[in-house]
Amino acid sequence: MVKFRWETEFRETEIGEIPKDWEIKRMEELISSILKGKTPIKKYKNEGNFPYLTTSYLRGEEEPSEFYPEHAGYLVDDGEVIVLWDGSNSGEVFLGKRGILASTMAKLLFKDEVNTYYVYQALKSIEDDIKSAKSGTDDRHVDKEYFITLQIPFPNHNEQSRISTVLSWFDDLIENMKKQNEILEKTAMAIFKSWFIDFEPFKDEEFVYNEELGREIPKGWEVKAIGEVAEIRSGISYSGKEKFEEPVEGSYIFITLNNTVEGGGFKPVYAWIKSDKIKECHFIREEDIIIPNTEQTKDERLLGSPGIVFFPPDYKLDKGVYSMDIVRIMPTKYFYKYYLYLHLYFTREETATFHTGTSILHFDIRNFKKNKFILIPPQAVLEKFNNLIEPLFKKIILNQKQIMTLKKVRDTLLPLLVFGKLRVEEI
Repeated sequence: MVKFRWETEFRETEIGEIPKDWEIKRMEELISSILKGKTPIKKYKNEGNFPYLTTSYLRGEEEPSEFYPEHAGYLVDDGEVIVLWDGSNSGEVFLGKRGILASTMAKLLFKDEVNTYYVYQALKSIEDDIKSAKSGTDDRHVDKEYFITLQIPFPNHNEQSRISTVLSWFDDLIENMKKQNEILEKTAMAIFKSWFIDFEPFKDEEFVYNEELGREIPKGWEVKAIGEVAEIRSGISYSGKEKFEEPVEGSYIFITLNNTVEGGGFKPVYAWIKSDKIKECHFIREEDIIIPNTEQTKDERLLGSPGIVFFPPDYKLDKGVYSMDIVRIMPTKYFYKYYLYLHLYFTREETATFHTGTSILHFDIRNFKKNKFILIPPQAVLEKFNNLIEPLFKKIILNQKQIMTLKKVRDTLLPLLVFGKLRVEEI
């Protein structure tokens, strides 16, 4: 049983009000050293099992794309505290995962008696202050002198542990839902591969060679251009003054290139749009399929990467708007949806070849619609597949929304607990 109480007795300090029985500690009193990352030796790329710890991976937005052996760089263990040291978003604080420390990051090594998880949460509560105090050209680096003299509230060891326990419950729930989603998505992919790539349930049927696909398929199954089974179009062209970081009156949630994920997936980082140019064709709804219209990565992993749209749990409208940098794929029949999504996932590299341009690649919708050929099984097979797969994706979306809610509650609790406004008396 958890017992909370609201604190009523405070003392004023340099960092604001804290409970009378708490101390303040400077980071230099808690840290034994700061280990700055280094560029890993590229010849070892993908020769080991340790992921390169990018910000996207640590934020839970993307899976790692590079792996190295331990000796290629500095190793980070689960639960260590990492600070993004360089770059426009420097000052962001992460709880580490086992992997190789990125060159733009620094790992904090603490003295033996320090509760690392509590210090991590305390730093998260003042993350905006760390980000705003930067040094170097264009303010792109954490100011080390500022950082080591940072002061954080410091309750006794037992209360640190209780605060850490409460906050870790939220982090654990979020992580468990992420793992559940990973299992659900891998299950859907395994079923798709079994049915429509390996044809395991149809081994006893007669097979015929298909020229468009360059392989044998079950006799009687069709092959069509994707434009015959889906409406495919890009979204609205907009100006900077029509896009907002927070909702304004009369605005819609705005799905942009920032919502796409290299290799496939959907990133729940939202913008907002208010424009007189919005037409019916610019609206997008939950569970719609999107792919990027523009390539912005060096290794061309973004173009063709499919995602399934979902909105925040507190969004009251049933539709949003999508940008010109996004292509929406609307199946002509309901039972095509998840089949098409998984087909696009497995054929991402082929889809990425439908582009124009050299330095900046743009998706060639017209060519894609005519010349991207897909296997179309009989309706009875697709309906059976859809009935099996649809609940998995609906559960994934539900989990994603619950994750967003849990993060919101945790972020509300964080400063209350760390600054002693809400005391954890008993667990």
